[in-house]
Amino acid sequence: MRINKLIFIIKMALKYYYFKLLIRYYWIQWILPFEFLNLFFMFLSWYYFGLAAGANQSIFTKYGGFTNFLLVGLIVNTVLKSSLNSFINATNFMIKGKVGGKTGQAMSFYDYCIIMGIPISAPILACIVDEYSEGLIFAFIYLIIGLLFNFTYPSSGILISLLAIILGSLALIGFSLIASAITIHFNTWRGGINPLIWLLNTISTVFSGVYFPLEIIPENLRAISLILPQTYTIRIIRYSALGESALQNVIYDLTILLLLILILLPLGAMLYLRELGSLRKHPPII
Repeated sequence: MRINKLIFIIKMALKYYYFKLLIRYYWIQWILPFEFLNLFFMFLSWYYFGLAAGANQSIFTKYGGFTNFLLVGLIVNTVLKSSLNSFINATNFMIKGKVGGKTGQAMSFYDYCIIMGIPISAPILACIVDEYSEGLIFAFIYLIIGLLFNFTYPSSGILISLLAIILGSLALIGFSLIASAITIHFNTWRGGINPLIWLLNTISTVFSGVYFPLEIIPENLRAISLILPQTYTIRIIRYSALGESALQNVIYDLTILLLLILILLPLGAMLYLRELGSLRKHPPII
């Protein structure tokens, strides 16, 4: 019985993802070329700003140079952002998305799923896959840009880097689940901004080491980076980029990521499932 339900959920998720792929077709055809240019010129802005500020100094030597430092941060952070935004964007779509309205009463996509007997997990799964699709496309674009600037990455560090991305993503999914529970409980979807996601996206720009080394941040502020999964994930991958992915070099960061997962993922799942249950009793009014 559970297998049949799982198969049904997967089929429905593929159905809704196929619908999103139709939208993606126009996104790829008309918007992606401009997104490529946006990412390219954003990279150039950071690159030349860094060079003008003396980024070729010795502080970047241990990271393989400024170009490698910047590209690793951009590529990894793009994928990790998809993890942070995964459940919150899926939840916003489920609640704010409308069905009908042109010839009759509009209802939220959540109500539509309940009425039609569609498992809520199906559109959520489809939205999450769609979110990762965009993130991976952007990461691939950064990789292409990196090849133009002689970006290199040792094959010996690929496995440990993939492990770091998976662990970092799971920790950030925990944050995304907590933020989604906040969205449902406090109706923050009406304003369009979730305070937890906004805070994490804002501070990670400065305190996770994406654009510049954490060493240049004052020590009393550097402690903020300790709560961010991005900090540990990016640091592991930078070690790997230098061929220093031996377990003893990254064991501390891997341990912290595992601890964050053990805390955030169960807590987030518990809160999110509880709020989904309350949503059945008090459906959203759009």
